[in-house]
Amino acid sequence: MRRCLFVPFLVLLLAVSSCKKNNDSTPPSITVSSPVSLQQFNVYDTVTVTFTASDDVDLGSYSVKLEDTDLLPVLPAFTGTMNGTSQTISFRFVIDNIRIESGGYYLYIEVSDGNNRQHAFVPEIGRAHV
Repeated sequence: MRRCLFVPFLVLLLAVSSCKKNNDSTPPSITVSSPVSLQQFNVYDTVTVTFTASDDVDLGSYSVKLEDTDLLPVLPAFTGTMNGTSQTISFRFVIDNIRIESGGYYLYIEVSDGNNRQHAFVPEIGRAHV
C-alpha cells in the first residue's frame, strides 16, 4: 500500500519540479545608428543599416523591414539570429524595386529574446523624387 502511494507522489513531484518558469520579462533594447531619420535614397542606392541590441538574459533573433506609410513591406525582410546579451548588426541592402514610389518610408526593426519583443522605427526615410 505504501508503495502504491509513493509512486504517484514521486511522479507528481518530478512533474512539478521539471516545470521551471522563465522569469525573463524584460524586452531587449535597440539603438539604431543608421540610417538616420529624413535620409533620402533613390532606386539602386545602397542603404547601410546598423543597430545594437542588448538584453539582460540572451538575444534571439532580428527582423528588419522597409515599410511604406501604410506599414506594408516594400522589400523582403532581412532576418537573422543573435547570440549573447549585446550585439551590433550591420548590413547593406540595395533598393532594387523600381516600382517604389517617391515619398516617405519607415525602417522597422524587431528584436526578440525568445520571450519578449522590442520594436524600433526609423521614420521618414525618403525615396527622393526623380
